[in-house]
Amino acid sequence: MKILMLVNWKVHYFAEDSQEFQDADKYIDGQKFWFFKYWPENNNIDIIDYSRMPILIYIEQNLLRFYTFQALKAFIKMRRYDLIISHGAQSGIFLAFLRRIFGMSFPPHIIIDVGCFNGGRNNWLELIPIRFSAKSLAGIVYHASMQEQYYKKYLPDVKKAFIPFGVDPELFKPANDIHDDYIVSVGYAKRDYETLIEAWNKISQGKTKLKIVGARRIKEAEGTQEGIELCPRLPVSQYKDAVSRSQFMVLPLPYYNYAYGQMTLLQAMSMGKAVVVTRTPGTVDYIIDNNDGIFVKPYDHEDLKGKM
Repeated sequence: MKILMLVNWKVHYFAEDSQEFQDADKYIDGQKFWFFKYWPENNNIDIIDYSRMPILIYIEQNLLRFYTFQALKAFIKMRRYDLIISHGAQSGIFLAFLRRIFGMSFPPHIIIDVGCFNGGRNNWLELIPIRFSAKSLAGIVYHASMQEQYYKKYLPDVKKAFIPFGVDPELFKPANDIHDDYIVSVGYAKRDYETLIEAWNKISQGKTKLKIVGARRIKEAEGTQEGIELCPRLPVSQYKDAVSRSQFMVLPLPYYNYAYGQMTLLQAMSMGKAVVVTRTPGTVDYIIDNNDGIFVKPYDHEDLKGKM
């Protein structure tokens, strides 16, 4: 089977493996792409990420909120493939629109809808083109069960399936029994660090530090005590080490009606770390409270303080 995959992030191509990037961000010559690691061997996979032109990327990400150049590349060559998979509506909706305009249904096109198309909003100006384009889709895969309400209401005729987000246990596994005196939090986007830092500042930490990985600068952290350490994005090997050596992870999330945060959550759990995480539509399918994780209320610094 020949499969074309469109992804809504930048992919780096290497002749040999690089430990600087997570698997989803790299394509190694002669090796399976991250998503297809456990798929049968007899598949031929091609990947298209977004344009390398900075101006076009800015327009697509900040104004259009979907990728046009990527979709046009896929549209031109798609008849060579047996299946098209778009990871994220940003990478799938314009291609779906073109296919609907031209009445094309082959090859089948599936969108893995991590952001619930338009963030799950009920804005009819946004929904009209989405509903029109979605009629060309073979199906939708989603990682947060609450998104089903959106599909039933606005896309009732499109086939869809809830498939939980996964993690590679071979890559993310408990590394050692060494625990340093810090708590770790990870992520540079869709994180509620304001609530985390407000809660942290109310705790008598002693020597314990709060290490936030993936954020060079957080406004709320300025002028706080020395117990907060801000780290930039780390190569995957250093990232795994930072999580493995922590006492536990805190994952403070803002509240959105779609899937996000599961990758960091599941990687930490796979490495054997306890996780204190905000209860959101994106996390409720992955945690049994006080069993394999600890939920906190959104934007509640007192609750987060108590749970930490």
